[in-house]
Amino acid sequence: MAPNLRRLQVASFSCRWNDQRAQVAAPSYRFRSLEWLALGAVVSAASRDSPQSSQDLSKLLEDLSAGSGLPCLKRIDLLADFDIPRIFTDMHASKVEIVCVTGTKRPPVQWTPFLRRFSRLKHFVIVMVAYLFLLHTHLSIQN
Repeated sequence: MAPNLRRLQVASFSCRWNDQRAQVAAPSYRFRSLEWLALGAVVSAASRDSPQSSQDLSKLLEDLSAGSGLPCLKRIDLLADFDIPRIFTDMHASKVEIVCVTGTKRPPVQWTPFLRRFSRLKHFVIVMVAYLFLLHTHLSIQN
């Protein structure tokens, strides 16, 4: 596995789960050093990339939470609009210090009940996608 991996970003994920998929009962700590997990990607409305499957990203987060335990996780970036599995907040909310979300889909009010579970939360970052793409048109910024 990847015992020393500290940051993992999954921009896009597609799964074809069968009903007979193996269930992971106890943490296996495959990502025992992972501190920063980013799921999804910030894409422009004009992008030709296929839309991210919210169900697949949610299932991936659920399986990572149950399967590895992610004991060192301190930051989670939710860069797509998907449901956060309860197992994730049950297992990891008490350790996470930084939550980053995009400001495109959910109104900030909907984040309040979710964020109450993060007892160590120090930073809540909202990436304003519309403004991010305006930066690329500024003359002093090189691509």
